[in-house]
Amino acid sequence: MTHELATGLVFLGYMVGVFGLAILSNRLLQKKSFLAEYFLGSRGLGVWALAFTFAATSASGGSFTGYPSLVYTYGWIVALWIGSYMIVPVVTMGLMGKRLNQVARRAGALTIPDVIRERFASPGLGLFSSIVIVFFTLTNLIAQFKAGGIILDVLLEGTPGYRDQIVPWVEQTGLLSPLLAIAGSNTGYVIGLLLFSFTVIVYTAYGGFRAVVWTDVMQGIVMGIGVLILIPFTMMAVGGLNKATKDLAERPPRLVVGLAAQDNAIEYLGNTRSDVIVHHKTLPPAVALDIDGPPLTVEVFEDEQDRIQIDVNLAAPTGSIQATAQDVVKAVNASPEASRWVSASIPKLERYPDLTGGGTAPVMDAPNHLRPGSDLVFGPGLKQKGQGAGDPFHPIGMAISFFFMWAISGAGQPGTMVRLMAFRDSKTLRYAMFTVTIYFGCIYLPIIFLFTAAQQIIHPAELTAGSDQIMPQLASRVAPWWLAGILIAAPFAAVMSTVDSFLLLISSAVVRDIYQRSINPDLSERSVKIISYSTTAISGILVTLMALNPPRFLQDFIVMTGGGFAATFLAPVFLGIYWKRMTRIGAWLAMAAGFITTVILFSPVLLAAPLAALNVSWRSEEIHLFGLHPLIWGLIASFGLGILGSLASPKPPQSLIKRYFANPEQAGLNESPSAQV
Repeated sequence: MTHELATGLVFLGYMVGVFGLAILSNRLLQKKSFLAEYFLGSRGLGVWALAFTFAATSASGGSFTGYPSLVYTYGWIVALWIGSYMIVPVVTMGLMGKRLNQVARRAGALTIPDVIRERFASPGLGLFSSIVIVFFTLTNLIAQFKAGGIILDVLLEGTPGYRDQIVPWVEQTGLLSPLLAIAGSNTGYVIGLLLFSFTVIVYTAYGGFRAVVWTDVMQGIVMGIGVLILIPFTMMAVGGLNKATKDLAERPPRLVVGLAAQDNAIEYLGNTRSDVIVHHKTLPPAVALDIDGPPLTVEVFEDEQDRIQIDVNLAAPTGSIQATAQDVVKAVNASPEASRWVSASIPKLERYPDLTGGGTAPVMDAPNHLRPGSDLVFGPGLKQKGQGAGDPFHPIGMAISFFFMWAISGAGQPGTMVRLMAFRDSKTLRYAMFTVTIYFGCIYLPIIFLFTAAQQIIHPAELTAGSDQIMPQLASRVAPWWLAGILIAAPFAAVMSTVDSFLLLISSAVVRDIYQRSINPDLSERSVKIISYSTTAISGILVTLMALNPPRFLQDFIVMTGGGFAATFLAPVFLGIYWKRMTRIGAWLAMAAGFITTVILFSPVLLAAPLAALNVSWRSEEIHLFGLHPLIWGLIASFGLGILGSLASPKPPQSLIKRYFANPEQAGLNESPSAQV
């Protein structure tokens, strides 16, 4: 049995387990109240179910694709970026878990918009909450679906007959031509995306909340085992973490341009301690180069920040004459001015041993930065690509912002809040909080070790779809065949556990909060079932289409949606369950201020792709006012206006205060002891 086939079979076994849990969950669903079971698991989660569904939902595709990609690209500095994630369980569960569960039970709420609607007696607030959830969740799912497509693409890459038979057959028959036109002809990614979408949509729509929780438990175990097993194999491959860090620090700065699969990759190595900016530009067709040989020139100059700029100007092809990657290498090395700062070559790659540089010379959208390696290892780490090339990746303002970003924003996510409405009792909450904290420490810290070392194992040019591929590539490279399937299933499980939760979040917002509560309260249970199944499936299909041409760094979208959720929901929910004086006006101001502030400051991320399609050049990164992350400004605006608006408006009705803040007897509630948490 080959390594690739064994990997595929192990992974197939994992998928059979996922569908098996969905079938069992659906059978249980038929015996209980559909809405309470489909969207909240009948509020019966025990310790392990609560712990792993919380952990698996929090550990999204960003944890096993975007986060490793950042560590692989920027090194140890990312430890400060992720540091506060270890205390997310304590902050999130400890801050609101018990109280939110109490309020949700008294309100009879199944969703977060339900809680907001009932606490403030405002259908409008509930509807606005649902619309915001759908907006941010759809945005986040685009990034998650991209991660799922990439992972399956890597897995299928080594399957016998896939690359040399199935992919050519798909391309020749034109079966996926419309989708390939949108995706930029990346056939492997499109096939992986479609398989991932089919899998996650079917088992989520069919099984509902309990299927999601059960698969989260299985996926949480797979993720933990996968990361821990990967450590010894990776460390053996690099000769230990100390050696990997030392080699990285001493390595000259490296820049790879182009895709290896197209034989046009070029590798630049900096040979001085100076900062060097390299840019491949395309000249317009009207510009003629009065030179002999390939149509390209090399220009070198010093910019205002004392950095060396090397511009490789590539003329548009005239007839059959065009510059190749090998032509660029020769021209740069032949230039006395350019070769003083860098050396260029065609990279030697394990997966592509026959590269000659005969493909078309690659161009860049923006300059790329070479910086001596010590900064890459110990920080602050400089951005290497895009308009911000040369800027610090994680300066002190961002380090402070991200400490609050992870620790506080985790408490403001509707996807995790709804899990705090589903546990059985207070004892379950305490044990789950302890379990998840240990679990996070066992996952996020080792990932820093693994992917700092991965730079010594996998060349950047081998990641033909970008550094987001690094997790499955590392697993398939260092692990023996009998473990590779499990290791690749770990990031896949992380993506699935987040996607299924978010699909249910959208479905509950549309079916429960918008349609049933606002449009048709007399909806029959049979109609609710049909609409719930259909909404989950249609949402998944829409996101699949949007993910055909996804953002370059998926972590950008994940951070944006996490910040947007926290800035919009944390203040009204937190103040609403703990502060009697919080009013409907205050809640409106808090939600609107957090949402608007976040969207404005993240507008460059949202608009980057549409503007690029219109050939409009603008920044592609969020706006950092005074060096602080948009989440901080969103929280300040939301809490500030929420408190001021409540103090300036009339006090809430006594009936609401009595219902949610008095003890059960005074509130006139006949709660059984089992219902009191």
